[in-house]
Amino acid sequence: MKTDFTLIHLESQADAFWRYVKGWQEDQILEWLEAHGTLVRDLFPMDDRLFLFRSVQGMQTGFRLTEDGKLVIMLDHTTYEAKDS
Repeated sequence: MKTDFTLIHLESQADAFWRYVKGWQEDQILEWLEAHGTLVRDLFPMDDRLFLFRSVQGMQTGFRLTEDGKLVIMLDHTTYEAKDS
């Protein structure tokens, strides 16, 4: 696994982060996030694909990993899907 990416704020770095982890398995992505901040799982018992990431700088972002392999960032009143390119 690569280790040369610094994640400060998942919301603003979504596209770059998603390109960085491209090709990784979901468990590898979650493991990397846990190693680089705090990952909160089980936010909602009915949705085990919804997470909250808090970086070591204290920036937090809700996100979802979809079943079809996409990263969706939860914003205040909308969502944003990270792009590969």
